[in-house]
Amino acid sequence: MIRAVLAGLLLCTCAAAQTTLREGRGLAALWAVDGGVAVQFGRSVQRLRASSEGAAAEAAVEVEAGVQLFDWDGRLVQIRGALARVADEEFDLLAPPVSWSVPVVPLRVRLLQGESLTLPHRDGVLWINADKREVVPSAPVTVEEAGYGFGDTHQVTRAHAWALRSSPELLFVGAGSTALRVQRGAPATTLHWTPGGADHLGGFPWSVPPLLADFGSAGPTLVLADAASGLIGCFRGSDSGVEPAQVLRLEGGLIATALFQHAGVRHVLVLRTRKLGLVDQLDILKSGRLPVELMDFPVQDDGSLPRSPRGRVSASLPIAFSINNDLRAVSVNAAVFMTAQTLLVAESDGRVLRYSIERGPPQEIAALGPGRALDPFGAIRLGTEWVFGWLGENGQDRVLSLKLSDK
Repeated sequence: MIRAVLAGLLLCTCAAAQTTLREGRGLAALWAVDGGVAVQFGRSVQRLRASSEGAAAEAAVEVEAGVQLFDWDGRLVQIRGALARVADEEFDLLAPPVSWSVPVVPLRVRLLQGESLTLPHRDGVLWINADKREVVPSAPVTVEEAGYGFGDTHQVTRAHAWALRSSPELLFVGAGSTALRVQRGAPATTLHWTPGGADHLGGFPWSVPPLLADFGSAGPTLVLADAASGLIGCFRGSDSGVEPAQVLRLEGGLIATALFQHAGVRHVLVLRTRKLGLVDQLDILKSGRLPVELMDFPVQDDGSLPRSPRGRVSASLPIAFSINNDLRAVSVNAAVFMTAQTLLVAESDGRVLRYSIERGPPQEIAALGPGRALDPFGAIRLGTEWVFGWLGENGQDRVLSLKLSDK
């Protein structure tokens, strides 16, 4: 009887730890916008803002049927496949400019800041800022041939071009291990970032997205990480040179980086796995779990990172390796939330496990119901909560919030 009561109390505690913000079918995207989070169900886009009582929602915007690419309120229209119309001007983009799994679902374009945005142009990156528009050359994307023989080969894009704006006049663009610094109206310069070889995790392709983080007095800083070599390079947006302000080398493979800010302190968080030998790889294939370590590097007063982490959290992630038609792939089957003291992992069975710096056994803090994450590392911090997408097994998708845990 006592056990039953305790189990019921635990279930109530878990259920109360998360809140459903939106629910429906066809959750397509969730991304950060100024002052909140934009959520897309089908062609309906809605902005959520932080309030004293939780997340408050604005009225939803219905994206017109002819719109394929848009920012949160549908101001950008793409027509005829690779032609984009912006303020009565047409630009020849890549064909296709982005990839999508359901062609009828419109896709958002990430706003870099205010009215500034970038699009993958056929000659590089189209940079639009108010009435200024220019095409910035970028590194070529990585394309590989996969397949077993004649008539059974296809091209696979391994690295997509990216663009991050450091200031109104400074843009970082890149693809794969190549990154460029572009000053408005000046030729692009190549950053000295040569980790060597293609990104991989235990022989399977894996790339760590670039991170443009606010380093306080040091200003915006571009953080580049190489999955295979364990190298992390920091390039300050306020510097005109192409050399990194700092380089760290971590043992093992890198999975993700993030910026976390709490109580006025900025932390660069790095999720890594140890160097995997053959026995380790066999254990991972058998168990379906990857041992990882969350490393905390607090940003120091001069804008540099300490040479060694100030905190470590050990955990494991559910992971899947696959080889299909000679094409290797690896995926994380969970939603991952990183803070300076904890690592939260939402498993496919709906359990949210909390791994802490105390290194004790993980605690179950919430129950989401069976499903999968819309984006394993795509949770967005909104006030004191994490907002993320959860795709239910029964087709009922939800936008959830989870209380921030950093202790």
